[in-house]
Amino acid sequence: MTYFPFIWKGETSLAHELTMPFRELSLHLRWSLWEPSSLTLRRNNGSDIIIYSQMHDVAERLEVGILTFELVTAHSTPENDRVIALFKEFDAPITASKLLISESENTLESGIILKAANGSQIIIVAGVSPYTIAIQGVADNLPRIFNPEYPLEDYKIIPMIY
Repeated sequence: MTYFPFIWKGETSLAHELTMPFRELSLHLRWSLWEPSSLTLRRNNGSDIIIYSQMHDVAERLEVGILTFELVTAHSTPENDRVIALFKEFDAPITASKLLISESENTLESGIILKAANGSQIIIVAGVSPYTIAIQGVADNLPRIFNPEYPLEDYKIIPMIY
């Protein structure tokens, strides 16, 4: 069995970074299908976390997406991104959990749950289309915003250790 962890492009602990408050997020939507290809968590500390999916071959003619996280200096929002201001509950420390999927004797870190103290949550998983993500909990009114690669009940939830 092979284990495919999240890809983390940052210096500190991913678990620690994901529990830090954020004030808004921006969605980058693919023009052709209006599916989200990345999400940026915008924080007050001068850094952002960009989240997107990368595909991995797990069997012949079978690819599964895992999430990639990139810590960047706060940057400008691309013109075609949608910026979504969040409720105050995410502008405080939050908890994070991994979503694991098992496929063809492989386990892949394919999603996260970000949960505020009041129970509000944002779920981000690899999308059904290659290199897309599916998001639940914000912008739920957008078409194709939550089109996950696997049904949510197929994922195993593991709290992230900070």
